[in-house]
Amino acid sequence: DGLLVLGQSADGGSSHLLPQAAALGSSSVALAVSQALSSFSPLAADSDASAAALGSARLLGLLDAGDEAPDGHRHELLVGVRLTLTASEVAKAFAAAAKDGQALAFVSFPGMEAEAAAGDLPKASLEDLLADSGGKLQQMQRRALQLLKALRSGS
Repeated sequence: DGLLVLGQSADGGSSHLLPQAAALGSSSVALAVSQALSSFSPLAADSDASAAALGSARLLGLLDAGDEAPDGHRHELLVGVRLTLTASEVAKAFAAAAKDGQALAFVSFPGMEAEAAAGDLPKASLEDLLADSGGKLQQMQRRALQLLKALRSGS
């Protein structure tokens, strides 16, 4: 659908892009992406969808966390994947596997047809997520969204 998947705590305390990041514990970026995808509940039971997502993986950028890097990991690779599941299918699979206190929202980029695909699904505002005080995203995830916005707008 062209939508980004956003995990949210039910109390509104934090948000994070999904599938979540995985620390690069080896020289294999593909292995780290595979591990991140396998922990994403909508893909866990669907090996074909997981394999397709892994096959679509592409390196979008390298982000520098600066001296205040969490866990000592100063650099983060931003990897994009395309899911073969629709937003509705992702929401349904996530709801079936979700633990209490977890929710999903979908983010669309301005001018994309994906806004219509979200239908009645929960949505999060891209501009709110990019605001310094909004979205409750960690700084590196906000920077990743800024890069995605720039890549999609062609600027």
